[in-house]
Amino acid sequence: MSVFKKTKTPAKPIITVEAIDWTRDRSDVLRIEYVAFPANMRSNEFDLANQLKKGFGLLARRSGCKNPVGYVIAMPLEQACYQGCSTDRSEKKTAYIESLAITPSERTALLRLTRDLFDRLEQKGYERVTMHVETDSNLHNTILGIGGKELVRFDNWQGWRKNFAYLEISLN
Repeated sequence: MSVFKKTKTPAKPIITVEAIDWTRDRSDVLRIEYVAFPANMRSNEFDLANQLKKGFGLLARRSGCKNPVGYVIAMPLEQACYQGCSTDRSEKKTAYIESLAITPSERTALLRLTRDLFDRLEQKGYERVTMHVETDSNLHNTILGIGGKELVRFDNWQGWRKNFAYLEISLN
């Protein structure tokens, strides 16, 4: 008989994902934007509201927690007007990830949020997803590691002094 008591490791709260309601969630999305990005890379309230009008967004939170931990906004590729998007002539139905932000301490929420996004896009008939990602980031390496493809690179993206790649992920 063991002298050690068996104890259960407390489970982390489950991450739930729900559609963004801009009226209700505006301040939460702006808070996440503020903590996830440096000042020169943040979208403002007007831009985020317009992005949502072009597509839709999802918000991730740990169950039992008031504050969401991340969000994603996606839209039809034809609604995006960035370098790479305007010359992307794929005949597959494509969604563009306009913004993806996770609070720094909650990186594990990224997997749940993107999985839910991809499931919803497939249900809407999309076959692929594209996005711009900083080339030396963990996200860039993760996407390439799961079969994503780098289509083109851009030096000094948006004047941010960072290099970005335009990536493609097949939903099939």
